[in-house]
Amino acid sequence: MSHPPLGVTARATVKRVLDGDTLEAVVHWPITVRLKDCWAPEIRGDERPDGLVAKAHLQQLISGGAEVAGTSIVFNIASSDADNLGDLLTFGRVVGHVWTPGESKSLSARMVEAGMATESKRR
Repeated sequence: MSHPPLGVTARATVKRVLDGDTLEAVVHWPITVRLKDCWAPEIRGDERPDGLVAKAHLQQLISGGAEVAGTSIVFNIASSDADNLGDLLTFGRVVGHVWTPGESKSLSARMVEAGMATESKRR
């Protein structure tokens, strides 16, 4: 996906990376964005070692090795797939795609391409 679909799209800055498929960004207030179509290993429990590798990779994609806090991003919360507002949220996070400057592919697509995540949840 090279352009955001209809929905809410805004510029933001990264506050911090929480794990391999979740980051906190600031628009005018902090929001937690769960990357859409990106399922990375968790940083707790049995998946912890792989989860920490995925988190580090996401941080690298966002900032190129620099501090992630303050990095500019564009995020999109696609409303076209939603039947109601609840479809846009999960565990207090908005579900959306995120792009970094100069990149045509979303962070979700880049994480999946790197083998750090899958497009759907593992069972």
